Amino acid sequence: MRVGETLDAAIHLYRMHWKTFMAIVAIVSVPFVFLQHLSYTLVGGSTGLTEAPAQDASAGGIVGVMVSFAALDLLLVRPFLTAAIVRAVAAAYLGEVPVVAPVYSFAVRHLASILWVLLLGFLAIAAIFLAAFGFSVVFVTVRATPLVIVVMLAAIGISVVLYVRWLFGPSVLVVEGLRGSAALARSWRLSSKAFWKIAGTMVLGSILTSVIGGIFAIVPSLLSTWLGSAGWLLRAAGSALAAVVTTPFVTMVAVLLYFDQRIRKEGMDLAIMSRQLDTPAEL
Repeated sequence: MRVGETLDAAIHLYRMHWKTFMAIVAIVSVPFVFLQHLSYTLVGGSTGLTEAPAQDASAGGIVGVMVSFAALDLLLVRPFLTAAIVRAVAAAYLGEVPVVAPVYSFAVRHLASILWVLLLGFLAIAAIFLAAFGFSVVFVTVRATPLVIVVMLAAIGISVVLYVRWLFGPSVLVVEGLRGSAALARSWRLSSKAFWKIAGTMVLGSILTSVIGGIFAIVPSLLSTWLGSAGWLLRAAGSALAAVVTTPFVTMVAVLLYFDQRIRKEGMDLAIMSRQLDTPAEL
């Protein structure tokens, strides 16, 4: 499929099962987002739930809340939703009707494996930027500042390549049952000679979801200024709605690209891939 055809297929698949996809995200994301906003508000000031607002916001407390929720998102929420959405999208693409309960059951059983695949990619990219930072410090010390720009651009370029080439890792794990570095290696092979197509499709899909998500998040945020201390409720509602609507779509695009590459490179038909999905390897 071409870029436009992939996005069109993702929109069509989303429309067919939008209630299920949104429910998968909402059950997890809505409580998480509301708790996150409430925590920020409690640490930084009044929520309207107490008689008097806190006058002195603790910078250390705010940073602690940010780090805590970022860790929860990285280690629990994102891996769980990735496993659930990939499983649901794969099932829908192969002709099944995705159901929340079985999808959640699958995500729980494979949470550790999905987390490891995502962490491997994250750690590799983090290591690249850490090395780039080290070289930048050296170049600044020896007054070779222009080389800092070269190093940082190289780090960004390598990170983008790794992201695109490892994009299919979760899909490989869910459909084919490969784990860890084997899933990333399989993704690397599948994405060969299709870098620009995959990158372009993901960029356009991300722009589309960013615009839609921004509308859902910005409007409540602006309106929340009229509610004073209780405005966090409206901001949280907007952020949660944006996550519920947009999160499935980006993952959906990645899964469709994965299936398209398997069909193009290996001539796999839907029946064979459906059997793989029904009988994954033990993880």
